[in-house]
This record gives sequence, structure tokens and C-alpha cells, in this order.
Amino acid sequence: MAESQIQPTQSTTRVTAAALTPPNPVARALEFVRGTTGWVWKFARMKPLGAFGGLLILIIGVLAAFPGLFTNFDPLRVAGEPYQAVNGTHWLGTDSIGRDIWTRTIYGARITMQISVISVVISVTAATIIAMVSAYYGGVLDMLVQRAVDTILAVPGLILALFILTVMGSSMRTIIFTIVIVFLPRSIRTIRSSVLSVKEMPYVESARAIGASTPRILLKYIFPQITALYLILLSLIIGNAIIIESSLAFLGLGLAVETPSWGALVDRGIEDIFFAPWTQPVAPGVAIAMAVFGFNLFGDALRDIMDPRLRGSGVGLKRGGGGATSAG
Repeated sequence: MAESQIQPTQSTTRVTAAALTPPNPVARALEFVRGTTGWVWKFARMKPLGAFGGLLILIIGVLAAFPGLFTNFDPLRVAGEPYQAVNGTHWLGTDSIGRDIWTRTIYGARITMQISVISVVISVTAATIIAMVSAYYGGVLDMLVQRAVDTILAVPGLILALFILTVMGSSMRTIIFTIVIVFLPRSIRTIRSSVLSVKEMPYVESARAIGASTPRILLKYIFPQITALYLILLSLIIGNAIIIESSLAFLGLGLAVETPSWGALVDRGIEDIFFAPWTQPVAPGVAIAMAVFGFNLFGDALRDIMDPRLRGSGVGLKRGGGGATSAG
């Protein structure tokens, strides 16, 4: 009788001790890696084109982050004789003063991606804040914001960018500011339409009824519902930002002439097209195309999976053991 009374106590003690034991960081890290790997594999099976786009983004990101691992030359210094053709030392040849074209192309990835990613993150984040505040309060504030959006949208994006850079000059900051302004109004309009529908949901009305502050409602109840849209806009707009930055550099309104950015490399390659190897304009041009292609594929796949309007049709992807869901 005594043993039967003691046994549950010992079992309870062991369970309590196990519950109080701090989690093993290594085990948690392995669990996270397994869950992430499973999510990526399911994403690749559901959206193979999106996974291919993600692979292109990963390759370009690695080249942009660690260009020194893939070349031994300096992008600004002479590496050999001018106008060398493709050879074992210079994989894509050399330009008019003997700089390695392969080196300048992969270092150009850093410049182009840095400007594009930073400008898009700032633009979409600012648009999210402006759209949430404008749509939530409505009235005169919303009307003024929408009239400002209409005014900016009346000017073609590239023309607006040319005007801003002509007035303010070309530098890293002004190029980023220009791209932010170009993409800001469309992002505001897209996000505002979602906020207008979310703010009428019952849980938002309940939060407002119990006296929740406006910042709390925006951050806790509205923003989580448009997070998917935020991520989708980021992935889709970066490709367009790469085109804008490359176009500005091609037209001579980018960074300094010697700075290796993809648009400037294409421009210089066309100038020397009768003397330089064919790879000088083609290599950065192909890099631009692959980057834009990758972001568009990945963004489209992300939109198909994360768009709430598609969840009802059974299209979705859950991280962890949930797996993919399909209609029927």
C-alpha cells in the first residue's frame, strides 16, 4: 500500500524536474534547422519555379556579400593588358584599361543589390506606416495622403527619378532616396486597401471598444494581418528597383564612373563594343536579367502561398510538421 502511494509521487517528481530543466540550446537549434529545412523542401515541391528564383537570389547574394572569395583581382586596379579576350586568367576578359571584367561584375552585384535592397526596405516600411495611419484615421488625413499619392503617380517613375537626381546630384544617398520616392506611392495604395478591410474586423472593433490605444491597435491587431503583404511587396519590388538603379547608372546618373555597378558596366561595355570583348556588356546584362528573374519568380511564389485570398482554396504552406495543404 505504501509503495502504491509513493510511486505516483516519484513519477510526478520526475515529470516536474523534466519540465523545470532548461531546454538544450543545441537541441533547439537542431529542431529549428529541421523545421526550416522541411519548410524549404515543401516550398520547393509546391513552387519549383519559386524555389529556382530563391536559388538565383541566394547565389547573387553570396556573390554580393563575399566577392573576394571568387576573384583575386581588385575591381578598380589594372589586372592585365587592355581588351584581353576570355582566357584562363581573366574568365571574362579585361576592359579598356586592363581591369578584370569578372571581378567588376561580381563587385557590381554588391553595389546594385545594396542600393536596391536598402531602398525597397525603406520604401515599403515607410509606405506601411503611412498607409496604416492614413487608412485607420481616415477623413482629411487620408484624403491628403491619397492626393499626394495621385500627384506622384502622375509622373512616370523613370522621369521622376531623372528629375530628382538632376536636381540633387548622384550619390548613394540620393539614389536610394530617389528609388524610395518612386516606389512609395504604389506601395501606399496597395497596403491602404488591405488596412481598410482589416480595420473593420470584429477584433479591431473590440480592441477599440475596450479602450486600446491607437499604436497598440495598429501594431498588435492590424500590422500582423498585413505582414504577408509586406513581405510579398518586398520580394516583388526589389526586381524593379534593380532595373531602376541599373537604368540610372546606364544613363550616367548613377555613382562615380569608376564604381562597378551593373548599369555602369553595361554602359561602358557598349561604348567599347568594337574593341572590348563581347563579355563586357553581356556579363552585367545577364546578371541584371537573372537577378530580376529570380526576384520575380520568388515573389510570385511567395504571393501565391501567403496571400490570404488563396488560403480558402486550400493553397498553403505551414512551417514544421503541418506540411502542404491541397484542395479536396
